[in-house]
Amino acid sequence: MQDKRDNLRSDLADTRRRLAALQQDLAKAKVRIEQVEAITSGSNPQLAQANRIWHDLSRLEERFGSLASVAAERAASIRSQIVTDTGENPDMLTKRADELEQQASKQRGMVDDARLARLRPSDRGACRP
Repeated sequence: MQDKRDNLRSDLADTRRRLAALQQDLAKAKVRIEQVEAITSGSNPQLAQANRIWHDLSRLEERFGSLASVAAERAASIRSQIVTDTGENPDMLTKRADELEQQASKQRGMVDDARLARLRPSDRGACRP
């Protein structure tokens, strides 16, 4: 039983030593992380300027994307409002032309009849003895 206790105490002491060593390594890693963060956060003016430029360009990209979207919507709206003039149906035009020709023919006949009616009375007067 004493051996078991000694073994446990020995294991516990080894575990504590490893824990202490790992805690020291952890502390060193935290210090290194802080150093790296300090270097990248603002101590390098070129990096800070590059970061600002990237953010500015990102905002511009977003604005241009929105502008392109609005332009596409407006273009689609305008395209939907445009009515293409394909003209009238050729058969309808032919039919209408025939109707107009018939009306013109009737009108010519009426004009000719009216002329003849005017000429006849004067012809009668001129032919009288």
